[in-house]
Amino acid sequence: MNFNMKNRIWKNLSAMSMAFFMTGMVLGGCGQTTVYAAELAYESVEFEEHSETEETGIEESGIEESGTDEYDPDEIQSEENAEETEPEETEDSEEKDQDKANLSDGKSEEEDKEEADVRPMLLIVEDNDDIREYIVSSFSNNYRIITATNGKEGLEQAQKHIPDIIISDIMMPVMDGIELCKRVKEDICTSHIPVILLTAKDSIQDKEEGYESGADSYLTKPFSAKLLNSRIHNLLESRRKLALLIANRTKELKPEQPQEPIKLSRLDEEFLARFTSIVEENVDIDKLDMSFMMDKMNMSHSTLYRKIKGLTGISGNEFIRKIRLKNSLRLLMEEGLNISEAAYASGFNDLGYFRACFKEEYGMAPSEYIKQKQ
Repeated sequence: MNFNMKNRIWKNLSAMSMAFFMTGMVLGGCGQTTVYAAELAYESVEFEEHSETEETGIEESGIEESGTDEYDPDEIQSEENAEETEPEETEDSEEKDQDKANLSDGKSEEEDKEEADVRPMLLIVEDNDDIREYIVSSFSNNYRIITATNGKEGLEQAQKHIPDIIISDIMMPVMDGIELCKRVKEDICTSHIPVILLTAKDSIQDKEEGYESGADSYLTKPFSAKLLNSRIHNLLESRRKLALLIANRTKELKPEQPQEPIKLSRLDEEFLARFTSIVEENVDIDKLDMSFMMDKMNMSHSTLYRKIKGLTGISGNEFIRKIRLKNSLRLLMEEGLNISEAAYASGFNDLGYFRACFKEEYGMAPSEYIKQKQ
């Protein structure tokens, strides 16, 4: 009850009690009359308060600015508890969203550009303007093209863009094609890129030198665009099959049939082994993504993305998810963990999302897979 209400009650009580006092003298009941007067005074003020509220549409606060009125401590405490619990619900929701973002194909700007233009990228390294333009005009419709006029520029372009194939002349100023090929194959960032060497020399010695440098194919000038296109197509198809083998190996615990050997260079084998090892060591971390991996692998995001894409045919986050799922499968089948334990131990915070990913990878729900293998 606020101060204004108290004041009006007192005034009404004073006025009405005098009137009823005189009446009480006649009726002979002064004490009862005074109590009745007080009740009427209070009801009168309540009616006035209600009328004011209806007219103004504003209710007075139950707690005065002076702080003299009483309040319910339990009510205040419940409001504080509500404020404390609300962020927890938000954090839990954000955690699930973050889980899906990390484990799904959360794509960078580089990945978005890749998916916007799915054509393979060719790096043409040729100091002869006519030949370079001939190759560019012959392949620009079906391939993304970048060019360089010597081996040094070619190496810089290869390290910057990580193309799908390099086509290089051998005889060039500053750095020749043989040296370029060696540098490309010795750099872990570019070692997976197929190289086609072009030369006017057709001796066995020249070809041996080219293949020793790590070249994947050799073409003698003059050549037709059709022949070059055939070489490019064959190399890309070989890389696609190799990527499929690597991706399929990643999801299997024990092969049911003899497996075809994977032909990788030493650097590429080391790269995949290191990448896989880092993921397995940190598999229970929910924020294990490409940003985490680029620091561990000491590579830029774009370089790491295109390296993984070139070797496996899938994005880095997809490859990480495959390793997570394989770990969950091992925990289910070999360690005897239940589905939720295996999911959380493999970095999946959302059990529903884990089941969806597992079914996409293995063709059935985790429970069905366990029953089938038992």
